[in-house]
Amino acid sequence: MNTSRLLKHWIFFLGIFCVFYGAFGQQQPKVVFSKKEQLAQQKYNEAVSMYEKGKTSEIHRILNEAISLHKNFKEAYFLLAKVQFENNQMDSVVKTLNSCAKFLRNKDSVYYLISLMYHQLKQYDNALDFAEQAIMENNGDYKLYCLRGSIHTSSGNYASAVRDFSKAIELYEYASEIYADRGLANYHSGDYVSAINDYSVAIKMDNLPAYYNNRAVVKTALKNYKEALEDCTKALEYDAAFYDVYINKGIIFLSSGDYVDALKEFDTYIDNNSNDYKGYNYRGVALNYLGEYEKAVQDFDKSIELNPNNVESYLNRGNTKELLRDVEGACFDWKRAALLGDKNAENYTEKYCK
Repeated sequence: MNTSRLLKHWIFFLGIFCVFYGAFGQQQPKVVFSKKEQLAQQKYNEAVSMYEKGKTSEIHRILNEAISLHKNFKEAYFLLAKVQFENNQMDSVVKTLNSCAKFLRNKDSVYYLISLMYHQLKQYDNALDFAEQAIMENNGDYKLYCLRGSIHTSSGNYASAVRDFSKAIELYEYASEIYADRGLANYHSGDYVSAINDYSVAIKMDNLPAYYNNRAVVKTALKNYKEALEDCTKALEYDAAFYDVYINKGIIFLSSGDYVDALKEFDTYIDNNSNDYKGYNYRGVALNYLGEYEKAVQDFDKSIELNPNNVESYLNRGNTKELLRDVEGACFDWKRAALLGDKNAENYTEKYCK
């Protein structure tokens, strides 16, 4: 199942700067009073021109000079933070944005940006702290609750995520993605009925293939395989190139014991996503069920090659090697899976690998 679309790509974070304060190079004319402010504006204009031309080596210095001349020059702070972000200077981004927040009336937008960055970095405690500061500044903006809900989802606090998305819906009930996000949180918390209801509302608002695909995953968990396949079919009707659906269709067939059709779905997925380890792992499982152990091992090999930290493929390959009477090879894989945190692999190692 896909994670929340909110905060999904780094480019979204970069674009937020322009959303809040206008695209660089399209600043609104404004009156500049003091000599220092005039000099600050000139330096800022110089920095914008350099940024647009990709010449960023001197931008930090020029923008800091602009800020030293005009302490409340928010555009300079935000361009500086953007450049720092693009250069992976995350501590500097936070420092710059916090400095800007000191004189801004709407501090919530700055705290939102900082929280968003920390969320992308998977520093969930920091992300949560700034999201909560944003909400303290503005408790009527549904987007802030969506952000905090997404952080809770990422950190596994699904009950809190559901509450935040519910609050967001209370404030703004017209965005399908909020229902989809709450559906994801409900799914992970084990409340499958509520998850299906949320995805169904989202589908009524927007016929997006991802919503059908995700609802199919929930229905699979409920062993409602027929309706799950119908949702997968619907998703592909809207987007034939939405290849993640083939993974889910394969899992549905695996769950229902139809290993031949499962194999076909995983073949289709691999044909279109040959560099994704998941397809090989799942196809290996289908081949294992069909008794094609050597081919299964080859798929697990490929999956591990593409993702050496994929615990499932080590466990699955170990299980398949055990069926091939390769106890030494099985123990090697189980030990590796155990090191990666798999409890079943720990049990197998203790029981069979003396």
